[in-house]
Amino acid sequence: MDGAVQTVYPRKNWSSMDDEIGSVPFAWNFLEGHNKVVANEATTRPKTIHYTPGRGGPCFEAWKHCEVADLWLNEMEEYLKKSNKEITN
Repeated sequence: MDGAVQTVYPRKNWSSMDDEIGSVPFAWNFLEGHNKVVANEATTRPKTIHYTPGRGGPCFEAWKHCEVADLWLNEMEEYLKKSNKEITN
């Protein structure tokens, strides 16, 4: 991703904390491109989204339409609205 060197090793995600946190429901570590949202099943809706290296994320123009990009873009829009409102008040 953008020329950054990536290290590949099993269980890279959360591997430094496995003993401390145990299992994490995938909705709290939703891997874009791996986990799937199931319509009308709230437990599959991401609470955090991990955009993996090599796939990018909606913060990059080329990835504005990746899976669950709408969630990230909506949050960014809301954040910017609130930030702007606070600045103008």
